[in-house]
Amino acid sequence: MEKLGEGAFGKVVHVVKKSTGRHYAMKIQHKTELLRSFARSLSRLDNEKMVFQACNHPFVLQMDYAFQTELHAIIVLNLVTTGNLQDAIDSSPKKRLNEPRARFYAAEIVLALIHLHDMGLIDLKPRNVMLGMDGHIQLADMGGVGDCIGDMSARKIRKHGTTVKRRETLMNFKRRSIMGTKGYMAPEMAKLLNQASESNDQRQGYNEAVDWWSLGVTVYKMLTGARPFDPPPWARKQSVIAMLRRQTEFEKLQAEVEYPRYMSEAAVSFVSALLRHDVHERLGSGPNGKEGIKSHAFMAG
Repeated sequence: MEKLGEGAFGKVVHVVKKSTGRHYAMKIQHKTELLRSFARSLSRLDNEKMVFQACNHPFVLQMDYAFQTELHAIIVLNLVTTGNLQDAIDSSPKKRLNEPRARFYAAEIVLALIHLHDMGLIDLKPRNVMLGMDGHIQLADMGGVGDCIGDMSARKIRKHGTTVKRRETLMNFKRRSIMGTKGYMAPEMAKLLNQASESNDQRQGYNEAVDWWSLGVTVYKMLTGARPFDPPPWARKQSVIAMLRRQTEFEKLQAEVEYPRYMSEAAVSFVSALLRHDVHERLGSGPNGKEGIKSHAFMAG
C-alpha cells in the first residue's frame, strides 16, 4: 500500500483489489478519533459515507465500498492518479494557471457545489479538488457535507432525494460547528474560532455562502499562486511576521485584497464579488443566487 495522504482521523492509501486487479483509494479512519470528535453528535459519524453513497455527480469522487473493523471505519473510493489542483498550480509556469484553465476548473467546481449544497457544505481548497485522467475535476473529502442539515440526515437525503423545500431550509439553516481550513474560511466561519469554548447553541452560525467565499480564495489561488490574505513578499520581515501571527484568523480577513495587473477585469470582478464580507451581497448568495455565478462575465470567457 502507498500512502496518498493523511488527515486528522487517519490516512488515505492506494490499494489494489486482488480479485479484480482494480486500483482504489482507501480512506482509513480511527474510530477512537471519530468518536472523540463527534462525541456530542454521534448521528454525524457516518455522514460522509452516506453522502458519498447518495451522491452521483460527474465532478464528485465516487465511493465503491464502505466497511468497518473493530478499530477502523473504512471508505473505498475511485482512485485519481493525476494529482490535485494544488499539484497543477505548483507544476505550472510561474506557479499559477492561465485564465482559461482556471475558468474551466472553476465552472466544474461551481456545478459540483450546487449539487452538494442540496446536502450540506464542503471543505473547499485546492488539495480537495482532484484531477482525473480526462482532465475533469473530482471533489473529495465529504466529511463536512450533510453535517449542517440537522435532523435531515444523509440517510433521509438518500431516501427522499432533493426538494425545493429542503434547499430553502438549507439556505436558511445556520450551522455552528467549526470546520474548514484556515486561509479558505469565510469571515463568518473564522469568527467561530474565537468562540471555540462556547457551545454550538451560543455561537453565531453560517450557511452555504461560506463555500462561495472559499471558491473566491481558490480561484485567486489558481490565478496568482497565492491566497488573497497571505502576507505579501514585503511582509517577510521578522517583526511583521510576529505581528501577523498575533492576529486572529478573522482579523487577517480584514486586509484589502491586492489584484495583480495580469488578472483580467472579469476575473477581478468575479473574485472580489465572491470575497464580500456581507453574506447577502456575496456572489452566489445575493439576490440572483447561484445564477449570478453562472452568468458572471468571468464564466463567459
